[in-house]
Amino acid sequence: MRSGVSVELHSGERYIIFARVKIFLADIPAIKECIYCKGHAGIICCPMCLNAAHHAAKESIPWHVLTDQCVSTTTLDLTKFTKLTREVLHEIARRLSASYADLQSGRITKDEFELQQKIRGWNYTPANVILNVRFDLDLPMIIMVDWAHVYVHDGLADVEFGLGMHTLQKHSKKALDIQNWETTFSCSPCQNQRLKLHTCSMKTKNTTTIRTRSSPPMAVSS
Repeated sequence: MRSGVSVELHSGERYIIFARVKIFLADIPAIKECIYCKGHAGIICCPMCLNAAHHAAKESIPWHVLTDQCVSTTTLDLTKFTKLTREVLHEIARRLSASYADLQSGRITKDEFELQQKIRGWNYTPANVILNVRFDLDLPMIIMVDWAHVYVHDGLADVEFGLGMHTLQKHSKKALDIQNWETTFSCSPCQNQRLKLHTCSMKTKNTTTIRTRSSPPMAVSS
């Protein structure tokens, strides 16, 4: 779009439209597919941060344990994270390109090359959108993770509700107790809207099935 797109209007007039990408909105798998970041598979796993280390690294000791220059992804203090800049990201991409050339020439092994990608949190690709001057993307400034996945589908709310319902089931709470308990909560900013975990109940001889909006049906003692 920076090169311009020729558009003909209904009137017959023709214009060239120029545009710049300001928001790149997607969930993590789609972001990884488009810009070749490592995501959860990387030691440095956030495409917008320089020092966000995977909290539960499976193949090695988590980096936030080894050095105070890295921060765990579970950290709630956002001031401890170092934001990735466009210039640093371009340098990472150039170094990965140089490492790939070393791999092709036999100066490094495939395992060494893959480790470099994992450490930096980015994958090498010949079709590099990061260094593409036509796209001219300032990725650290335009990436926005899909909030529906962050909070709802497989996100924070989904996990919290699932854990809550598991706890209620474990302690054999009655359906009426759950209904009374949930009325004590309200959802900000709509304070007058009460939380409602279940949409319907189905009674059998000995149990009541609670159907939640975020988890499968669960049987609790009646």
